[in-house]
Amino acid sequence: MKKFLTILSGLLSSNTQANANTSPEQLVKAFQAEYLHWNMQALELDSKHGNSNTTQSIERGYQKLLQRYTQSGFKGEPVAYSSEPSHDPSQENIISSEVTETNAIIRTELPRKYYTPTYEYHLVKMHERWFLTQIYLVDNDGLYPSL
Repeated sequence: MKKFLTILSGLLSSNTQANANTSPEQLVKAFQAEYLHWNMQALELDSKHGNSNTTQSIERGYQKLLQRYTQSGFKGEPVAYSSEPSHDPSQENIISSEVTETNAIIRTELPRKYYTPTYEYHLVKMHERWFLTQIYLVDNDGLYPSL
């Protein structure tokens, strides 16, 4: 039970990386790191305690993550986590950046053995700070929201 509470605390804890960003690329990398941490903790919680309380804890952790990187009121996609996380700063490479005074699109690739997904991180600058507005999975048919 103590281990469960420690993991839960990590899922709900605040991280200052999102507030200290100075560029869209740095915010993307900080998000990737926090997302990976959340994903790994969610997997551990699910494998050890897999019940409705666990699911609610995982969802609350994801909402806390979104609150650090998006503007107030943002509604994300349903929670999804995997043994192959969607974002990992040690593997996901920035391949292009389009940055204006108030908007940015950072495109990344995440090399996998059989598939290399491309993502577009869309950001807006408000009150001297960058916020994610969406992350899209990019494929031949279009852009698919994934945040």
